[in-house]
Amino acid sequence: MERMRVLFAFHTRRASGAEIVMKRALAVLVRRGLEPYVCAPHGEVIDVFSDVARGSLAADGIYPPRPGDVVRLVKFTRGRGIDVLWANSPKAAPIVALAARFSGRPSVWAVHDIVKPSAKNRLFFRTMSTAFAQVVAVSEATRRRLVELGVSGKKIVVARPGIDVDGWRALARNGHRTDGLLERPAVLMVGAITRWKGQHILLDAARALLGRGLHANFYLAGDIIDDSDIAYRGEILEAISSPPLRDRVHYLGKRDDIPGLIAAADIVVHASCEPDPFPTVITESLVLGKPVVASRIGGVPEQIEDGKTGLLFEPNDAMDLALKLSRLLVDGEFRADLGRRAIESSDRFRIEPFAESVFGAIRD
Repeated sequence: MERMRVLFAFHTRRASGAEIVMKRALAVLVRRGLEPYVCAPHGEVIDVFSDVARGSLAADGIYPPRPGDVVRLVKFTRGRGIDVLWANSPKAAPIVALAARFSGRPSVWAVHDIVKPSAKNRLFFRTMSTAFAQVVAVSEATRRRLVELGVSGKKIVVARPGIDVDGWRALARNGHRTDGLLERPAVLMVGAITRWKGQHILLDAARALLGRGLHANFYLAGDIIDDSDIAYRGEILEAISSPPLRDRVHYLGKRDDIPGLIAAADIVVHASCEPDPFPTVITESLVLGKPVVASRIGGVPEQIEDGKTGLLFEPNDAMDLALKLSRLLVDGEFRADLGRRAIESSDRFRIEPFAESVFGAIRD
């Protein structure tokens, strides 16, 4: 790989799925000679990328873009000899578009979201996409929505995120010990505590299963990432403090032992109520041979082959989720078969193809 300096701009100070998948890709590309730089608000994202970034620019005025931070980004781009600018979200796109124009550099826009097809979003995406050489969509479902929003299909490249499969399995084997933390049979849900992620859907399914006398234990790992979700977290905690969920549903909060938790679980649930472009936790579970029950929405059907590597249920339908969970809980052989087939298909989730797609978008 020829030397190439790329500045990656993030609008958020907190690292979530979109930031983590880029960190994983950059770890591969750095070994091949890419020189990444990071621009983000003061906070967690700057720290997360510190071991792969050659330098960083902390800017709290990324969205909406403050004139002073636009100027700082242009100076940083010129001063560090940046070759390409990368916007890693819709909210990072405006400041990157401005900095690219004033510095005379090409730019790429990565979209990790499936936004609602409103008139406002159509105007934003159609107009903003004209400022970028390429638009990277993290799933086919994301690509379809971008086209619906007016982005030219000729500009869009689909790059499905991957993970370090071997490294993830090693973490599951040798990382934090979770022995005894999950009582089997264990149904695990990992994700930010926010309404659209659907923790309440799992609780409704758990009520139905426990009401039928089916024995199972349910675990919620994750916490809020925005203060607007404090009330929703309160609803979840109140619900699990009363029968029949009390003593059967356990809130684990934010964890740093996710590989071990997934490895210790019997079933993993992903219950998004709104389109999720390509949920990382599904990939992380499948490569560990865990059967996943997930809502049939967004990019999820691109990850799970229904009935072969996992099960899909209708979004927002707790009874359908309960039905799929019941099948797995009572049929251990079927559960094991799904896990084996998930492992057999896991090569498609390796990080290297995603990293190559990222570099291809930058190079082109």
